[in-house]
Amino acid sequence: MTLLECYRHHFFPRMEGAITFGENIDKASCISGLGKNLSGSRNVGNCELTHIGAGFGVMMDGGHAVLIAKQLDFMLLGLDHMVNTLSFARSAGKLTGSFSIVTYLCNQGYQGPQSSLVDLSGFCSLGGFPGYLLQEENQIADLARTALGAPGFRIFVLPQRIANEPVLSLPITAVGPGWRMYGQGQKIDVVSCHATLAEAVSRSRGFVLHCDCHPDFEHPPFKLADKVTFLDDGCGTLRWADFIHRKLRACDPFVVRPRNHAVNPDSFP
Repeated sequence: MTLLECYRHHFFPRMEGAITFGENIDKASCISGLGKNLSGSRNVGNCELTHIGAGFGVMMDGGHAVLIAKQLDFMLLGLDHMVNTLSFARSAGKLTGSFSIVTYLCNQGYQGPQSSLVDLSGFCSLGGFPGYLLQEENQIADLARTALGAPGFRIFVLPQRIANEPVLSLPITAVGPGWRMYGQGQKIDVVSCHATLAEAVSRSRGFVLHCDCHPDFEHPPFKLADKVTFLDDGCGTLRWADFIHRKLRACDPFVVRPRNHAVNPDSFP
């Protein structure tokens, strides 16, 4: 089973009952397979700002909406809603509805000037909303069960580079807010950010810590090895791995501080 097929297997049943829509969602390639064989979906025109605004409207009215979009770059057109409308929705009271976006990350090489946004964490930091790069079967199953349809807004992204490759299937050792731990041993020796989970697993001799956007390490049940490798292919100006490193260093006495790791002093936050 490929990563794309794994997403459809776990996400589609959970989308039943939600308003699912997207541009050409049921035509031609069905958004490069993201909407293939999805029943009850609605085909809408070419206006991402309107699509995202409609999704937030459904969420704020207590309903459940899922927008399936072609690629992360095009979601920039809806940033006003993801920042300002989301802020308004949060301040208006407790949310009961949900809005999720499913799209691709164009990270398999140059595909034109409109396919250059690969820094999911930096993108999500603009509005302070969660984002998830789907890479592993147990992660996908867990997110379909716990995050898709949960109150609020989030974005799920498939890395295009590995979408049609066999999906990883790894036992999850521990799960926390925005992070997952894989492997075996006593300490974490590789930290994975963005779409680097497969590379992290191949390098690790202990545990791998994979971080989604905005992880919380307030009381982590793990320790770091003396030498830790940080992997990040986000390619943003503000390296997310630097931010993760700072958060881990702030967790003493729960973790051992990694040594000899240079951090960019200008990195976020």
